[in-house]
Amino acid sequence: MRTECGIIQDLLPLYADGVCSPESRAAVEQHLEECSECRETYQRAFGTVPDSPELEPDAVEEGKEFRHGLRKVRRRWIYSLIAALLAVPLVFMSIAQITGDGICFSNLGQIMRGQHFLSLLKKGAYGKAFDMLDSECKWEDLTDYEKYRGKGVETEEYQAIEIDGKIWMFSTAEAAKYFDVIPDVLEGEEALDFWGTICQHTQSNNTQFIIPAEAYDKLKAEGRLGDGFFDGEEGREIQRPARIRNLEGDSYCIGTMSEAGQDPYTNERDLDPYYDQFACVPKWIWEEMAEREQQDKEAFEERAEQYSSIGYEGWREKSREQFIAGMEAWEEEHGRIAGIRFHSAYYIEGGNSAAGSRPGVWQLDFSLRFSEEESGGEGITLAVSKGKIRLNGGYCRSDDSTVSQFLSALAEADFYTLPYTEE
Repeated sequence: MRTECGIIQDLLPLYADGVCSPESRAAVEQHLEECSECRETYQRAFGTVPDSPELEPDAVEEGKEFRHGLRKVRRRWIYSLIAALLAVPLVFMSIAQITGDGICFSNLGQIMRGQHFLSLLKKGAYGKAFDMLDSECKWEDLTDYEKYRGKGVETEEYQAIEIDGKIWMFSTAEAAKYFDVIPDVLEGEEALDFWGTICQHTQSNNTQFIIPAEAYDKLKAEGRLGDGFFDGEEGREIQRPARIRNLEGDSYCIGTMSEAGQDPYTNERDLDPYYDQFACVPKWIWEEMAEREQQDKEAFEERAEQYSSIGYEGWREKSREQFIAGMEAWEEEHGRIAGIRFHSAYYIEGGNSAAGSRPGVWQLDFSLRFSEEESGGEGITLAVSKGKIRLNGGYCRSDDSTVSQFLSALAEADFYTLPYTEE
């Protein structure tokens, strides 16, 4: 076979598909007209030889461009579909970023840290899990009074008001919620209007009040305390206020928005746990608050000195040993965590005590299971900030559940604290 025939036969597949160059196509067609052997070869492989070219060179190029364009359209469609699928979670994450509730850009890392902490507990790596706890923050709670106390209003931040000849103390932080300006002296009808505002604010905001019993009786008699329902909802009646008399013989009414049947207070000593819940208090309560505040501060500073004598590193090592021992004791009796599932996330802007959350903290809920049979409806709450974890309790169906007992064991193992001595 001649060299020319060999070249032409190599080009026949390209010619048949219409993808060879215009020059090659012209050469193949001319050769097929002249060479019967190559024409028969083409007929056996591809059918009859066209009498005349059906595709012009420009049409071949147009075909190539069409196929290339189709591939580009297909790629763009795939890319658009992927972008649309990715956009859905991004939209929800953006909404969560604004509302501070749910998975968002700010808490992905925090959620992963919380998941890792629980995974370490699941594996029994208790030492590594302890190292993820916020020991520095806890140390500050034990040694720094201002950090321990948090953002609570101090007794120095109260304003004195003379009302019908008696001195009352109004929290300046709360006063703005009631009035634009608080006068130094109130008497008669102005004083009664003042007490009426206190009661109405309590009714609409579910807070507690303490006012002179005489003022309450007069407001009630004049029908100035509303219809006794909370926003028109039956079953949320204003509880009949409890009446107390202090050691000096002054009579007061104590009230709150509450379900019926709450046990009433009987005397001033029963009010001690509730002092901080009243925005405006008689001076004798304010004085007791200031005295208690000073006693708490002195007791805290005394214990802070004892912690300082141990030193941070020594205290942390004690805490680590306590945590590992507590978790190993739990594991021996109940076993390890069997399942972990992220449940929810919400942002906490502030807290007012060592037990509460710090500003800028994501609070995360994880459902836990200790056996395959459990449904996983109970779990643990972690406060996570900048990769450090604080234990914030959890949620359980009953105090007897396995998760509830685990949370109690975890709280006891958390950090070493000096035992309180009975006086």
